[in-house]
Amino acid sequence: MMMEMTRPILFGCLVVAAALLPRAGAAQNLSVVGIVRDTAGIPIARAEVTVMGRTVFSDSLGRFFISHTLTDSIRMSVRRMGYESSSFTLSADDAEKNTVDVVLRRFATTLEAVNVEAMELRSKTALRGFDERRERGVGVFVGRKEIESHNTRLLSDVLRQQRGVVMNKGVLRFAAYQSRNCTPMLWLDGQQAPGMSLDAVSATDVEGVELYQSLSTLPPEFHRGNQQMECGTIVLWTKRPILEAKP
Repeated sequence: MMMEMTRPILFGCLVVAAALLPRAGAAQNLSVVGIVRDTAGIPIARAEVTVMGRTVFSDSLGRFFISHTLTDSIRMSVRRMGYESSSFTLSADDAEKNTVDVVLRRFATTLEAVNVEAMELRSKTALRGFDERRERGVGVFVGRKEIESHNTRLLSDVLRQQRGVVMNKGVLRFAAYQSRNCTPMLWLDGQQAPGMSLDAVSATDVEGVELYQSLSTLPPEFHRGNQQMECGTIVLWTKRPILEAKP
């Protein structure tokens, strides 16, 4: 029989509820089990959960499990691209005996729409660098018209037809690195997005894509010393940088 109980909801913080998931413990270790969801109750997958310096990602149902060393209280932080991050402290005893229910708010930013047909306006946006790099001809570039011509929401369907790109077991990779079984590093609107799925961004929202197969062709602005860049780099630019531009 499931016991019903009333619980407060603190957006951007945490909710401690009756345990929903199994947990394992060790003599000198404690564990935290939880769920990450949005304000509508929808589970958030691939949310980054950090407890006492250890990091895991929530699964497709928003669930996570992480163990940590024995202590009286723990510091947790949860973040996911597109949501407000959350950081909080709770007692280790509460975390061990209950499921931690973390609710994240989506970013809700109202942006001013502008006419972006003129190149002089486009040059004031983040796409200026995209245009300049495309003119230099280093790398592979996919623009808005080509993306629209594929009539799909999946970026993988658009990019799989580009030079030097292959689909391997459902994952898009550069052909030169198939033997390494590694995936390219993703950038989104000028920020590194490790762990993000390529199709997490709808093709209908993408204004341009840059593909770099090697470190030798990768522009300096996308160097961050990450080993995954040795598997190639994919840079996505959405319509958001354009909408933020001022005439």
